[in-house]
Amino acid sequence: MDGGAALRACDHSGCDALMCACLAGHMHLATLWLQGAELSRAAHDGATCLHAAARGGHAPLVRLLLRESADPAACDTAGRRCTAPYS
Repeated sequence: MDGGAALRACDHSGCDALMCACLAGHMHLATLWLQGAELSRAAHDGATCLHAAARGGHAPLVRLLLRESADPAACDTAGRRCTAPYS
C-alpha cells in the first residue's frame, strides 16, 4: 500500500487518518495530511473532518479546515452541521 492509500484507509467507523487527527487535535499531522485530501469525504455517520475538529473542540483546526475550503454547511446523518463559532 502506498503512503497515500494508507492515509485514505478507514477504521470500522469510516474515519481515515486525517479525520482521526482532527478529532484528536493533532494540528501538525492534520496540516501535513491536508494536501490533496478530500475534505468532503465523510465517515459512516456523515461526519467530515470539520465535524471531527469541532466535536473535539479544536478551534485552530476548525479555522485551518475552513481556510482550506471545508464546507461548514455539510450535515452528518443526524442533520447536524458545523456551526461552531470558530470562523
